Amino acid sequence: MAAREDFYTKLVRWRGEAARAGQEGLSAPAVQLMAEVGIHLLLGAILAGGTILEDCAPFGVALVAASGTGLCGGAALLGAGFGYLMLLPFSQALRYLSASILTFAVAFAFYDVNLFRRPWAMAVVAGVMNGCTGLIYLAQGRTTAEEVLWFITEIAMTVGAAYCFRQVLLPIRLSREAGEVNDRQRVSMLVLVCCTLVSLSGLYLWKDVSLGRVAAVVCVMAGA
Repeated sequence: MAAREDFYTKLVRWRGEAARAGQEGLSAPAVQLMAEVGIHLLLGAILAGGTILEDCAPFGVALVAASGTGLCGGAALLGAGFGYLMLLPFSQALRYLSASILTFAVAFAFYDVNLFRRPWAMAVVAGVMNGCTGLIYLAQGRTTAEEVLWFITEIAMTVGAAYCFRQVLLPIRLSREAGEVNDRQRVSMLVLVCCTLVSLSGLYLWKDVSLGRVAAVVCVMAGA
């Protein structure tokens, strides 16, 4: 697979650079890669705990879709899986973990297809996979109009979140130099920050003092 070959090529290049430079520790590209992997791993674990509409948690799946198929994608999948299993009831966690694995599998299998490299492609895949796993749980009981509406809303939020996350994370993976940030990236960063705050709202520092809500107040005050 192209993704696997690309990873091995990077490892060989970094090893050669370290040997020529006489370095005993990690090279700069390796440190940068470790930082990127750590960011995706941490974000995956945090975003998996973000719930909306009572019991919907689509942000972990969206992050997996936005993270690609390399080490960063694997780290996002690992973090999201850990977050879902630790923070959600088992049956609910199993649903979103299945959607995350299926999304990553599609991205890995069709890595060479140009269609799946477009900005919206993996976002749609994440929505479809989340919808497929959600339909299984939705069909088990008596379905109300409200549940159907929330289900459709969740799918739409999965697609939107995956698209926005990709706009923020792709420049990091491509190691682009800091330049002018366009409006689309600003909005995407705002979406990522809001989703992270939602996920942290369930983490309490002391009694009813929520870390996410405290951080949200600080962000609003800083913005004002």
